[in-house]
Parts: sequence; structure tokens; C-alpha cells
Amino acid sequence: NALEEAKRREFLVFEWTQGIILKPEQLVKIDALLNDRNVLEVFRMGMGKTSAVFPLVARLLTLKGFFPIIYLPVALLERSRET
Repeated sequence: NALEEAKRREFLVFEWTQGIILKPEQLVKIDALLNDRNVLEVFRMGMGKTSAVFPLVARLLTLKGFFPIIYLPVALLERSRET
């Protein structure tokens, strides 16, 4: 599947450019968000929502033809830029 192959590449490029390694829990949540438009996932604090999960999910949704929009409080966005 070309989309699955692109997703694997995107994961590796994302990890390399961000200097992180995605955690197994993050990968499970990312997969759920990508495969079911009606899913509601619960993320605990410190799970990397702002810095890892949401940016990657948004990028991967664009590959599926969606145009995701993510709203974040300004303070949260500034804090994620600092780290």
C-alpha cells in the first residue's frame, strides 16, 4: 500500500527532523486518529500531543487529501517551540 509506505517514511523523517523517537503509545494513538474519522482518543499530560502527535497526524492527513486545522493556545505553542 503506497499510503502505508509513505506513512512509514513520514514517521522516520519526522523523528529525524524533530530529534525524537515516537513512543509505542504515541504510534497507537496516531494510527487510531488516522484510521477512524470519528474516533475520540484520550491523551494524558506529557504524551507529546503538541510536539509530536498532532503535527504528525496533520501531515499524514494531508497525504489522505484532508486539510486539517489545529487550534492551540498561544502559550502552549510558544512553550513547544522553546523545547
